Amino acid sequence: MKTKRLLSLVTAVLVACLLAPAPSAWATSGLGVAPTNLHFTDVLPGSGVQKQITLHNYAETTQQVSIEKSGDTADWLSFPAGQTLSIQAGASMTLTAVLEVPASAGLGTYFGSIRIRAEPS
Repeated sequence: MKTKRLLSLVTAVLVACLLAPAPSAWATSGLGVAPTNLHFTDVLPGSGVQKQITLHNYAETTQQVSIEKSGDTADWLSFPAGQTLSIQAGASMTLTAVLEVPASAGLGTYFGSIRIRAEPS
């Protein structure tokens, strides 16, 4: 019997940090983000998946971090910790990104982005 192959929903969510693309920018903004890209693959309609993002505050002051979503997946993506966070100087935190694909979504490839900004508080 042949195995029936299901087409998968492929969602690529790129994490772009405006202020921390390289160590030289860390001195200015103080925020590091890893990984810089998230790829959600083989997520079927009606299901969900979680990915972890690590944020590190390299600055000497507390940073106020805001998260903005855009693209096809913006309404499907959530952050249980909220979209506005405070990270103490020298501290790291793990942020969970939750992608929940609606059952009504068609199979295909969808794109979205996450923009993470930091400002001293």
